[in-house]
Amino acid sequence: MARFCALCHLSFSSSRGFAHHRRIVHRNPKPRPPPTVRHEHVGLSAGKCDRNGVFLGNQNVPPPPYNGPNGYFPWEDRIAFEFTKLTYKEMQESAGNLEEILRLWHAKCILEGCPEAAPPFDSVDDLLDTIDQAPYGDTGWRVFRVRYTGPIEPNSPSWMRKTYLFYAHNTLAVAEQLAQCPEFNGKFDYRPYTEYTQDGTRRFCDLMSGQWAWKKATTIAHNVPGSLGSMLVPIVLGADKTTVSVATGNQEFHPVYMSLGNIHNDMRRAHRDSVVPIAFLAIPKGDHHNGDEEEFRIFKKNLYHTSLAKVLEPLRPGMTTPHPMRCPDGHYRRAIFELGPFIADYPEQVYLSCVVYGWCPK
Repeated sequence: MARFCALCHLSFSSSRGFAHHRRIVHRNPKPRPPPTVRHEHVGLSAGKCDRNGVFLGNQNVPPPPYNGPNGYFPWEDRIAFEFTKLTYKEMQESAGNLEEILRLWHAKCILEGCPEAAPPFDSVDDLLDTIDQAPYGDTGWRVFRVRYTGPIEPNSPSWMRKTYLFYAHNTLAVAEQLAQCPEFNGKFDYRPYTEYTQDGTRRFCDLMSGQWAWKKATTIAHNVPGSLGSMLVPIVLGADKTTVSVATGNQEFHPVYMSLGNIHNDMRRAHRDSVVPIAFLAIPKGDHHNGDEEEFRIFKKNLYHTSLAKVLEPLRPGMTTPHPMRCPDGHYRRAIFELGPFIADYPEQVYLSCVVYGWCPK
């Protein structure tokens, strides 16, 4: 017997599914928010454009297809894509089994006199070549080497001679992948906004409803040439100095994470790949007798800031020149990047603000 959730306006085919929904979603039910009035920013209005950044004359046109004319590039059609997904990703068939499946499929088509219904791939190598042609997926890691560049004497401490490694993604590519994810459609704010209840009380919910986003959009609209009609994209960062791995030579790292401020908070809490690691920074180690020297403490902070600057360098051009970027609804918009909140505990805040431990970083 079907069930209907009056709060979510969803129907369920069985009472078991309805009970599971109530247990997971409505364990601690919240009252519905009062009706509100929403005012969106006029300057950074997130107008739709083409992939070259030219605004569309008709803002109501449907979005362009994601993957070329057939929607499954580089696969020929949906059958070829689904076959690859089933056999290669989910079943993880061996090369020999895949070759046998394709051979039997081809033989069946010949026996029935339908050579045009041949399998989507001639061989396993053809299938693997098609997978390699797909221009999608996670960006690769890059390794950077950093070392002390000041004067070094024969009796200088060992940390001055070491080469420190840190690894990073291309942050511009990460931002583009997050923004174009269709799973965020409906959970992605394109414009800063203010929201008020009927009695005039302002309501804050996600990052784009806050005062910082509104003021930053106003500043960009007035000071950045060609920014009118663009979309503010706040870069939300986070770091945790917890050691995640130890490599050779006692080299330690700690991760840096990134998200977009346009994504709603509930998507970040739901583990929907809206927060991704973008870097693993080095943690330099000093000797037991010079680990607390002031010069070494300054070097550690300089290394931290230099590494972060290098990680965020791909985003710098998009902070002054709008960068065309695809959004969850499939349309392109001109993005203006801006460094937003940095989520960190107090020791991390000391490194970020360059203050003495015990002082207020603000």
